[in-house]
Amino acid sequence: MFRVFLFFLRTIAAFLLVLAAMTIVSGFVLTWMVRSSVDQRVFKEGSLPSPAPIGTTTLSEGGIFPSWKGKEFSASGTGVDLIESNNTLVPSAVFYTSVNTGIFDTETSVLQMNYNDARNPLWLRPVLQEIVQIGSGTYLGKIHVRLVPLYPFTIGYFKLTTVR
Repeated sequence: MFRVFLFFLRTIAAFLLVLAAMTIVSGFVLTWMVRSSVDQRVFKEGSLPSPAPIGTTTLSEGGIFPSWKGKEFSASGTGVDLIESNNTLVPSAVFYTSVNTGIFDTETSVLQMNYNDARNPLWLRPVLQEIVQIGSGTYLGKIHVRLVPLYPFTIGYFKLTTVR
């Protein structure tokens, strides 16, 4: 009986190890693909949002969840994602903003949005987004996920437009 239990534990451990390895390899490949895209060139040509966005921005391109429709920025350096529920925009995930250099684009000043907040679900806390201004009231954002220490994965881009 004990041997069966050990076999079961070893099988589960091997499966989890393979799954972790596949996730890490996929993350490196996806990061390479995203950073090789045309959006990367546009992102590097962007500038620090000035003034920083305050109020509602709508998602005009990209995003990883169909219900995600934009962001609400406050002057206090915080904000929330806006999702659509029953044809209404409602606040969702909380983030904190700060001015920094890009994670991979160290020569580019960006506005970072950090989702590491106890009010957010655990799966969302490793997310860090960066935006640059690419036009008047238009921002290009990049989504990073910090799963591997010292090497966040970049999983995509999104575009926001200020609601006037």
